[in-house]
Amino acid sequence: MFTGAHQTGLRRTGIISYPPTVAHRGPQRAYAAGHTRHGHVRVADREAVTSAGICRPGGVLGVVDGEVAPIGADLTAAAVEVVRRLVSGGGETVTLVAGACAPEGLLRGVRGHLGRARPDLEIVVYEGGQGGYPLLVGVE
Repeated sequence: MFTGAHQTGLRRTGIISYPPTVAHRGPQRAYAAGHTRHGHVRVADREAVTSAGICRPGGVLGVVDGEVAPIGADLTAAAVEVVRRLVSGGGETVTLVAGACAPEGLLRGVRGHLGRARPDLEIVVYEGGQGGYPLLVGVE
């Protein structure tokens, strides 16, 4: 599922997405990177028993901070739920990293939800091109 490498990548993205304007901001960026919450969505390729229930092949798994959260059939709905849970704990910036298998409209659906529910958030979008994960999410 979601490995430490994904989390580290999101944290590094958070660090480098802010221009280093003042030397003393380095510790602030390091603190923010260490407190990044993360999630992702993926389509199951096999049946799995999770803490959120049974997920069948083709079902959508949403993961929030390493725990399976929503299971469903709609990728955009699961992604919105993952983001909703992540931002409920606070945050200023949401980083969305679209995978190679991200369907048309996924980012638009998530950004639309955030624009309505949390217009105060900064949203940063990258075309990551990663396989297996249509969307990686980081919130700091």
